[in-house]
Amino acid sequence: MMILDHFKAIKRSDPTLDLSKTVVLPGTSKQTCYDVTDRQKRFHDLVFASFQEAKAKEKLLKHCTTCTSGIVLLSEQLAGALSEVENVAREVNSGVIVLNTGYGCSLFAGNNVRMFLNCLDVALKVNERSHVIRLGDFLEEYFSTGRTCRCMCGFSAIILSNEGKRSFYITKLILGCPGHETMFCRYQEYRELRQHLVAGSNENKSPVSEVNVLPVESCLKWLQSIECDSTDNGRKLQELGAIAVNSKYLNSLNFRQINNDLRALKILCLKEADLIAEAAMMLGHSISKMSALEVLVIKGKNNQLGFSEMHALFGGFSKALPLRELELSCFHIKREGLCKLRGSFQFFPSRIVLRLNYLGMDAKDVRNLIEGVSFPDLFLLLFSGNPLGHGIRLIRKYIAGFPKLRQLNLYDTGCSEEDVKYMQSTCMFDVCIMPGIEKVL
Repeated sequence: MMILDHFKAIKRSDPTLDLSKTVVLPGTSKQTCYDVTDRQKRFHDLVFASFQEAKAKEKLLKHCTTCTSGIVLLSEQLAGALSEVENVAREVNSGVIVLNTGYGCSLFAGNNVRMFLNCLDVALKVNERSHVIRLGDFLEEYFSTGRTCRCMCGFSAIILSNEGKRSFYITKLILGCPGHETMFCRYQEYRELRQHLVAGSNENKSPVSEVNVLPVESCLKWLQSIECDSTDNGRKLQELGAIAVNSKYLNSLNFRQINNDLRALKILCLKEADLIAEAAMMLGHSISKMSALEVLVIKGKNNQLGFSEMHALFGGFSKALPLRELELSCFHIKREGLCKLRGSFQFFPSRIVLRLNYLGMDAKDVRNLIEGVSFPDLFLLLFSGNPLGHGIRLIRKYIAGFPKLRQLNLYDTGCSEEDVKYMQSTCMFDVCIMPGIEKVL
């Protein structure tokens, strides 16, 4: 007990050791994070080392979880010690259990983790359309699939416990084999295939506890990242897209190879994109191959795009695309990067909608971007959220090459009422300063 009191004092004196500051629970923040630091992991392991060595483990468990803010980083060794606690499910009745299978299901190499998780009585759905199953059955299916094909798949997950009710959520998913791809994307098809291939696969399934049946959510609801070997067919992309739509906090899609034929893609929409240089390079290389692309939407997270990122995104075009709608919004674009966007305009002659919202552009930036540019079919132009101020009066001079323009949106640009009246009285098109109002094309 004296050792644990010492650990509690250390945590109070060093807030960076508080795991609750890193493991942010779903629904409590716009972002969630389950990647603990090495120092936090060492602190956690030191706390539970005393628990593993103790004989009267029941008395120490709650004190240990108090030291770690109710968070348990599960390992094979710790799971074995936890299993020695009588009715461990009752003792671990609040907090978070974090587990990481590692590549190739290395966490399940022994039996302790599976035995411990089996006794927690957790129900889950693999995806939105699947039926409710027990966590133990899910893990057995996952492990046996990986053992059959010797894949390098894996996942990180959390188990939330509150007053005896527990929920299981995967936060990072690594897919590297057809078996696990089918399991997560088309679970019913996976079960039917498994029944044909694996004798007795539907036997000895434990009933789901009635306490945990309602409500039971998809274990992918709080997914943060997906890593996939390749995109070798359109169906896989569509299925991963469906998972992404239902995952509120998804912020990372990592494809090691993009093998799918991109020439037929017509619509590409990316929201809350965090475009570091490597991601921008891959995205720009892919976009330049989309010869049928008609709609391109890239919305950021107010992150910065410099010359190298803009060059990677818009500097690779060599022939015209049938692009009718382009949106680049919610980035801080450095002035030297705008020249790459301007240079790409010549490859989009059919454009009728151009949205350049919240890019940190002032009136000089807008002038350098569009002065002398010809958009013969442009119908709708948006510069909302850029600090243009009185400079909006000068925009009128820059758009002589937009003969079909019918609406200019300047919401939240810092302009005065007099500026707006001037624009409305001198322009042959609508000047809108209200959010969300766009003419129907």
